[in-house]
Amino acid sequence: MSTYDVFLLVLATVPFIAYPWFAPLRSAELPVDLDLRESQNVRLYNEQCSLFDEQLAAAEISREQHRHLMTEAQQLLLQNTAPVKRAGVFDDGYWILPLLLIAVAIATPWLYAKIGAAEDEAIYRLLAEYAADGSLDRSSSADMLVRLEQRASERPENIYYWMLLGQFATSRADVAAAAEYYQRASELNPDNGHLLAQYAQALFFADNNQFTERVGRALNRAFLVDSSNRLVLGLKGIEAFSLRQLNAAIGYWQRAQRGLDPSVVEFQSLQAGIDRARQGLPLEVDGPASLTERGSATGGASNALGSDDGNSTLSDYGARWSGLEIALSIDPQIPSTPEQAVFVAVIDPKGPPMPIAARKLTASELPITIRLADRDSLVASRLLSSFQRVEVIARLSTSGSATPQAGDWEVRSGLLEGHSKPAKLVLEISQQRP
Repeated sequence: MSTYDVFLLVLATVPFIAYPWFAPLRSAELPVDLDLRESQNVRLYNEQCSLFDEQLAAAEISREQHRHLMTEAQQLLLQNTAPVKRAGVFDDGYWILPLLLIAVAIATPWLYAKIGAAEDEAIYRLLAEYAADGSLDRSSSADMLVRLEQRASERPENIYYWMLLGQFATSRADVAAAAEYYQRASELNPDNGHLLAQYAQALFFADNNQFTERVGRALNRAFLVDSSNRLVLGLKGIEAFSLRQLNAAIGYWQRAQRGLDPSVVEFQSLQAGIDRARQGLPLEVDGPASLTERGSATGGASNALGSDDGNSTLSDYGARWSGLEIALSIDPQIPSTPEQAVFVAVIDPKGPPMPIAARKLTASELPITIRLADRDSLVASRLLSSFQRVEVIARLSTSGSATPQAGDWEVRSGLLEGHSKPAKLVLEISQQRP
């Protein structure tokens, strides 16, 4: 609600506030027949005096009582025949009216700012802009994050603020913050399977794609609440795959495929995992096995999707794509400190702004050659290997934030197509963002 809207509401209250001052005045100005009123009061007085005389003659009352009753009747007659004041009841209080109107005009915007939904409407407008364009400019994005964090601190019981903060933290690859936000949201609604799944996924990424003890607890809890959630099933499949429980992995991923259109990326990503798991199965195994395959559901995995040091990765079983190799360096003329953050992200040029895969480095590690693979994917249902057109962005952050800022240094690879075979990119960070 804008300031103009609040002003109109205050203006609309003026007639209601002023009404008590004028309504009694109008009623007091009605014409009154004073002679008729006086004659009626005298007639009633005479009737009462006659009645009191009869009661005294009949010895029903004493002379003392008779004298007392007559005195009261005379006083009542004097009151009823006194001159009538025609002024309204609030004649002497008109000075209160402007003060009251001023107080209402000042208090209304203040109260609305404290207990109203002005901040919520501002956040809604920014979200609507984001939904319409698919992105926000830097100032709007920063403004929305500040508003969300402030609103979440003011109203920590509102689950939607924590959910939005978690989503935006995920979109900028700040997985540690996303895990914290989703934890707060899941604590407010512990029976929401979707929130528990998001929390488990954020923890998985925050723990370097490893199924640590806390990741296992969160994932098992989400699976108990909603065993049909696709995100949970995808994570359970990755967990089983990392433990070499390939039949169980296939079973989870096939359940996650139910109801999906085979043409969508999520279905194809799950199918890629199924195909790789099948290539790693013994020849006599031909289909999904029981989900109660031997082995612990949460323990024993050093890395959910393997690592670059020789451990098996999900990509190793398909031989379809072994990763995207990037030789990254910084222009020596660019001023930087060893602890400055460097973000490497793979994005879909025509898709949502959320990175497909990402890696965080420090300036002291460069130059370096890294390999981005499915294990670096930010969402289990959007495996890097399932995208045929991508773009790589490497950015030296001046603020330490994963969100691009003015003054950051970066490099873009341009559109990469058909990366089904191993590829190597040579990128040097040398351009400054305006």
